[in-house]
Amino acid sequence: MRGVIVGCDQKQEWMLPWWYANFRKHNDLPIAFIDFGMTHHAKKWCSGHGALIPLKAPEGFVYSQNKIPKELCEKWEKRYGAHLWSARGSWFNKPFALLQSPFKETIWLDLDCEILGSIKHLYHKLHKHSQIALVRDNTGPFEEVGYNSGVVVYDSSSPLLTHWATTCIRKNNRFLGDQEVLTHLIQDGAIEVAELPEKYNWVVHSGIHPEAVVLHWSGSWGKQMIRNRVSSGEKGAVQG
Repeated sequence: MRGVIVGCDQKQEWMLPWWYANFRKHNDLPIAFIDFGMTHHAKKWCSGHGALIPLKAPEGFVYSQNKIPKELCEKWEKRYGAHLWSARGSWFNKPFALLQSPFKETIWLDLDCEILGSIKHLYHKLHKHSQIALVRDNTGPFEEVGYNSGVVVYDSSSPLLTHWATTCIRKNNRFLGDQEVLTHLIQDGAIEVAELPEKYNWVVHSGIHPEAVVLHWSGSWGKQMIRNRVSSGEKGAVQG
């Protein structure tokens, strides 16, 4: 069985109808919503639009700022801003959400991804060994090769999933977020993954990709752009 999963907490639940409306314009795949800590109203909304699954993840495993080397803290804040400290908890929960997918083959989508076309054919892009496919990150320095975990296509049998989750527990003091851990595992272990074309996870930081199928409005600037569009008439607020 094939389907799509997204994770959501109380801070992001305002995006649910916006995300859903865009997704349903082009896709009829079943959806499972992973509850990262939503309000009752948002949980009710999710239950009415797909399956609702409570997140199962260890508590308190993400290192606090005062337990991370100062030079790393300064490097991360310089690039991403101080808001990252309140976001890291959700980021590192992602691999645990992927492990809870009710589908054999799954596409994970970040909630700030705007779906502009069909994504059904991505299931055929899985690497025959690692059973995972994703897009290279287009936001970092040119000399750095990384992967963006905003869109991840995978089979439940992928051995990389559990390795990703356990490394997030043990070593999150060394990495900004889940996708940096995933990039490290792929590169350090020389793991082959299927690389999807960038149009399937185009992070909007230097303009709009003319052929984008998935626009990823990441970061605080991206969320504000979504808010502006929601307030101007697009679907956006969860109602009780």
